[in-house]
Amino acid sequence: MRRRVIRMIVAAAVLVGVSASPMPTRAVVNTAYVGDAAHSGGGSCADPDFSTHGSSIDVALHAAIAAVDSDGDTIVVCAGRYTFAAEPVGVAGMGYDFTLRAERVGSVTLDGGGEYTILKASGSHLTVDGIRFVHAGAGGALVHPEGDLTVTHSVFDANVRGPNDGFGGIPFNFGGGAIAGDWNCNDSVTISDSTFSNSVGPTGAVSTCMVVVARSIFTNNSTNGLGAALYVCDLDLSDSTFAGNRAGGSGGAVSACDIS
Repeated sequence: MRRRVIRMIVAAAVLVGVSASPMPTRAVVNTAYVGDAAHSGGGSCADPDFSTHGSSIDVALHAAIAAVDSDGDTIVVCAGRYTFAAEPVGVAGMGYDFTLRAERVGSVTLDGGGEYTILKASGSHLTVDGIRFVHAGAGGALVHPEGDLTVTHSVFDANVRGPNDGFGGIPFNFGGGAIAGDWNCNDSVTISDSTFSNSVGPTGAVSTCMVVVARSIFTNNSTNGLGAALYVCDLDLSDSTFAGNRAGGSGGAVSACDIS
């Protein structure tokens, strides 16, 4: 009986030692910090991974976006007001789901200085959380022509889409001053608990094919075209407020093919 027990123990040990295949591993999810403190090692707002110290926000922010290399990555922008000094180089063909968020909701203002696009990224599922976008020029506040986009707890104020570099293939005379999104109707934009005001664009404040809007406010946006607040094809709208929006064409607030 004792020999039988020993044989069983040895057999179990052999089975454990020769596992047929390794256990699946999960991609490492990273958090990177962008801020104005000097960089020495990274990992916090006191020591950001991408620093504007001796650089500028347009360089630091888009370098952080280009460094995203796995689904679930997060870029935290440390509290402060950051003014762009040049048109950023857009990051295209990313292929990852990632989040760009303020250190605390409302603690970060990204200012285009009235001349520059603030955020240009394409080919990802991007979530923007708690950031203020103001005074964008060129391509507007946020250009994301490919991939799903989620915007929550954010503010867009006094952004203008004018002459720009056509990043992502969006025509020069098209797109919203706040958000210029996908018009191939492959991806969607989801907006919640956000405010859009004083935007000017060829096609309103937000221009994209498919959009879901909930608990958001649109005021004093304007266009010479259609849909001063929203110019979309497929719109799912709930619990939102529109006031003082002006369009040269039809749809003072909203121009859409289908609204539910």
